[in-house]
Formats: sequence, structure tokens, C-alpha cells
Amino acid sequence: LPIFADRSPQTLDIFLPAGGVDGAPVHIFFHGGYWKALSKSEFSFVAGPITDGGGIAVVVDYGLVPTITMTIEITSANFGRSMKNAENIG
Repeated sequence: LPIFADRSPQTLDIFLPAGGVDGAPVHIFFHGGYWKALSKSEFSFVAGPITDGGGIAVVVDYGLVPTITMTIEITSANFGRSMKNAENIG
């Protein structure tokens, strides 16, 4: 799910629990890599325990230095959008 149409690679992978999403907690995961390496694709494994426990897992990808600056990335890593729209997931 793209966060900003003009700013790929800022995307989200959303994993839903098998039992439905009504009242499910949302866990937002930002991958490691010190803003210089890796991507969300290497961390989808974190979703399994969350969805198995009835939660919604959101794994966030973001731009990496030096392509972006830290100020831009922190400002635009808008996980608030996930929270605002959490009730619409599913």
C-alpha cells in the first residue's frame, strides 16, 4: 500500500488476522537498518505472531540515506495515516 504516490518506497504491508479485524489491535513495525539498509520485505515474518494473536500488523518501508535526508523521512513517515484509517482496513 503506497503512503505517498510521489514518494516510493514509502509503502506499507498490512497483514490481517484470520478471525477478522473488529476491535483488533494494530502493531506498526518499522524495520531496522539505521535508515541506510534493508526494507520491509525482509521483515514480513514479524506479522505471523501478531496476526496469530488476533492483531493487525503494519510493516512500514521508508526511503534510505543518502537518497533522502533524515529530516524528510521522519517527517513523512506518516504512520498516523495508518492509525486514522485503521478502522477501514479489511
